[in-house]
Amino acid sequence: MNFKLATFFGIPLNVNIFTFLFIAWIYLTNPNEFIDGLPIKVNLFATITFCIMLVFVIMHEYGHCLMARRLGENVIDITIYPLGGIARMEYAKYSPKNEILVTAAGPLVNLVLAFLFATATIITFMINQDAIAAIVSFFVFMMMNLILFIFNLLPIFPMDGGRLLRACLAYRMGYEKATKFTVKFSQILGLILIGVCFLYGFYLTGVLLGFVVLVAQKEVTAASIVGNLQEIRRKAAIILNKPELEKCSLAELILAFKAVEDEETKQKLQMEELLPILESFNHEKTAI
Repeated sequence: MNFKLATFFGIPLNVNIFTFLFIAWIYLTNPNEFIDGLPIKVNLFATITFCIMLVFVIMHEYGHCLMARRLGENVIDITIYPLGGIARMEYAKYSPKNEILVTAAGPLVNLVLAFLFATATIITFMINQDAIAAIVSFFVFMMMNLILFIFNLLPIFPMDGGRLLRACLAYRMGYEKATKFTVKFSQILGLILIGVCFLYGFYLTGVLLGFVVLVAQKEVTAASIVGNLQEIRRKAAIILNKPELEKCSLAELILAFKAVEDEETKQKLQMEELLPILESFNHEKTAI
């Protein structure tokens, strides 16, 4: 269940209910004690830190969306989950160049933020070395954005690094083959990294990577749809006698499918199989 939090740049921002529950869990499971030398309790500090991280994740997702909209994509919304964010965009004709630009925009937001906070840290230190709270805060914000930047560039689906790798390979291999190769590569690299994480005690990171590796497999199904979408349009245009469907958007194709009432036509279009897949298919950008 998602709740609409706000709308920025005309793009709705939703928060999944589990995000609220996770924030509550952080607050309730951390000690209700003051941090040595600071007038703030551990549970409140941990909760605020996590919420600030989510703000940076939101900015990351808006980086994807604003670039996509600049390139003509129809952005649907952004949803924030405990482990990251997902920006949904209505599918348009695939272009490796556009995928590189849209995908790179998210991590670049975090890189710019990291640079700004690093600059703020240095300037504050030079002006007043006693402003410990400000210096530490700016440094922590810099590290948060660096972590988001580096983690997202891991060449593992559905991370941004995996999408960038797929887009680069798609120039030579085509979308579907590039996706299958990148997914296999993602799974192998992911399993190696999970083993390293558990070996050195980074259990939470290992679990997170495990989730990422499991999600990667759905990219193969999505790639198959992309590879065959033009053929689906062409077939629908012939069966329904609507030539305009050959150049229609995915949303228009779905509406055309839903308008069909004749059972024989539905069977010819393979609607029972295709419609649920088409409706659920979105370009998704996962932050963390």
